[in-house]
Amino acid sequence: MWLSEHVATAPLLASILWLANRPGDEIVVATATSILVDIDHFPDYFLEYGFKIPNLHHFFEACYNEAFSKFYLLLHSLEICFLLIIGYFIGYPLIGALGIGILYHLVWDQVYNNTFWGTYSLVYRFYVGFEAKRIFQVDPLRRT
Repeated sequence: MWLSEHVATAPLLASILWLANRPGDEIVVATATSILVDIDHFPDYFLEYGFKIPNLHHFFEACYNEAFSKFYLLLHSLEICFLLIIGYFIGYPLIGALGIGILYHLVWDQVYNNTFWGTYSLVYRFYVGFEAKRIFQVDPLRRT
């Protein structure tokens, strides 16, 4: 999903949290996180193309057209998301808000990008060696 589309969906999250009577700081953290999660594309870009200031057009094209041989995407991880959400329940609501923002981002990515469950699992990505062709394949059981 493109950055502009994440920006366009962010007010819906803010509205949901506002209707749930969440404090303003939690709303801001969750909403900003839902947009900014894509910063984890930068390490993947640098590993693929070298440590140089990226041409932003090339950066976004490479990210959205799966032009990397490996995808680490550490923030695009359901496991990390749920660990952060636990923070809310143990008394750290802003940490929980980070998890809510990531989860919201991942739900939109899952639907819009038409991926399968393993795409956003850090454990699965580790299992397949972070290989892009295995992470984004249509049939996750295929051994190629």
